[in-house]
Amino acid sequence: MYRAVGARLIPFLALSLGATVLHGCPGPSLPATMVVQVLDNSTGLNLTNVQISVSGVGVPDGLPGELADGAFLYQLSQNTNVTIEVSANGYDTETRTILLDQIVIELTITLTPVVPEFTCEENLLANRDFESGIADDAWEQMSTSFSNPIVCCRPSPGSGAYRGNWWVWFGGFNEGMEESAISQTVTIPTGTGATLRFYLEIPESAGEGSMVVSLDDAPIFTVTQGDRAGYSVYTLVEVDLPGAADGASHSISFAASTGTEGLTSFFVDEVCLTVSP
Repeated sequence: MYRAVGARLIPFLALSLGATVLHGCPGPSLPATMVVQVLDNSTGLNLTNVQISVSGVGVPDGLPGELADGAFLYQLSQNTNVTIEVSANGYDTETRTILLDQIVIELTITLTPVVPEFTCEENLLANRDFESGIADDAWEQMSTSFSNPIVCCRPSPGSGAYRGNWWVWFGGFNEGMEESAISQTVTIPTGTGATLRFYLEIPESAGEGSMVVSLDDAPIFTVTQGDRAGYSVYTLVEVDLPGAADGASHSISFAASTGTEGLTSFFVDEVCLTVSP
């Protein structure tokens, strides 16, 4: 859980309490630290790509939380009733009202998914949902404008991740040409056929842009900013890979190019590669 954070905070808070009454006058309000952890109630996955609103008497509008060790910290005052509203793309919104009656309050909120869980049995790709983050080097990645196209936990023009915290964000840059790509090499067993499936969203399309999916550098699927109407929300794409189920090693790549006249973005998540026996 998050008890280590609470343990680090308590000594500091204890020093700040001091005497609460001086010469008959009430001292300052006692501080309270609220620690909020958000979980997917179907998988137990810790969610950080969320929006949290905290309201109550004396609570500033838009009070930001400090993200640390997978939880959000809020510095408030004791004996205050606060309402916490938590939302995330693909999940129901959860609202909770609590009394801050301790120095450290640990709160776990679970969100219920409203988008269908994407099942991918016998998948051949590593880190197919990107939830292992950039520490997992299963995907080679490059970007001419950013450190990496696999991203987590940041404001975006669309849904962000299909589910969870991580996804691929191509584009979203108009101060120059942006070229970005991810790829993975995998051995595809012998079978009657192979299929690549993934979720695609085009949340903005104000400028020129395109995304190409390739097998061994041969294009197998292409979209441009003009296709946004069909992918304005996450939409499942299925592509057959003729002749790929041959027991050999193959490269699967996603690459995008966007221009300087307006913002265009392509989101990719939940990539699945399977073989038919």
